[in-house]
Amino acid sequence: MKKKSTGTKNKELLEQYRRERRRVNQLIRRAEKRGFIIPKSAKPGKPLKRPTEKSIERLKAITPEAIYERAKYKSQGKTYRGEEARKIARKEAREQTAKKKAEQAKSKAEQAAREEAEKIFNIEITELEKAAEKPAPTPETESIEPSPKEADIIIHNVEEALPEPDDENEFEVGYGEGAIMDVEEELESWERPSNSSDWYAEKKEKDKDKMRRLFHEVLERDGVEEVAKRIENSGERFKQLLDRILYGSDGRGDLERDFAEMAAILYGRPLTVDESITVTWWGE
Repeated sequence: MKKKSTGTKNKELLEQYRRERRRVNQLIRRAEKRGFIIPKSAKPGKPLKRPTEKSIERLKAITPEAIYERAKYKSQGKTYRGEEARKIARKEAREQTAKKKAEQAKSKAEQAAREEAEKIFNIEITELEKAAEKPAPTPETESIEPSPKEADIIIHNVEEALPEPDDENEFEVGYGEGAIMDVEEELESWERPSNSSDWYAEKKEKDKDKMRRLFHEVLERDGVEEVAKRIENSGERFKQLLDRILYGSDGRGDLERDFAEMAAILYGRPLTVDESITVTWWGE
């Protein structure tokens, strides 16, 4: 077997090093965006021009768990560290997500109420105009026309008739940063399927790593808000696919179809041939 030249090997090492460094920096940026304070000692040093396999392994060892373990988080005048910091951050993120959902639901209800009020008001005005065209009734049959309802009364009545938004306390695709955090938590909290063989557990761990890489690649390219919107629009299907990829059957044909569908959701469109090949290659 022909050995790789030194130049080729150095080039491959540099590509791997840059890829791992980019992954770590992405994790740190997202953590800082959520309000975590990452110490300088937990961040990669200056980029190397001639990285070695050991320097690449050191970057691979910087996992989300390792970063959050050394991170700090401030809330209401208190500073939290490690797992406690993550619990506080997750709680506040979910509260923000719930608040945003409530605001959007309220805005949607008010818009529907305004449209309904305008519709009813226009109908009543039309009826009044028609009545004005008719001859005046005789005193014996004269009736008092009701005055048009005020718009705010109509809005109130329509709002009262609208159902309250659901408030189910279970995994759901949230809005904005909340949706991204939910997916990352699913990936980070992954555990070996119970009562599984070593072979099966190893396969599922590779599936998890493949899913993580796909997710982070799309996040880097398209941004948090856009990816979160695509997840939200997919409804429960995204959650079903994520569960099957992380814990479901290891039938490779079914799994490849699940990955293709998952990638299409995250990309916001069907994959090209080259993209499909790339996604499949990630799992090799």
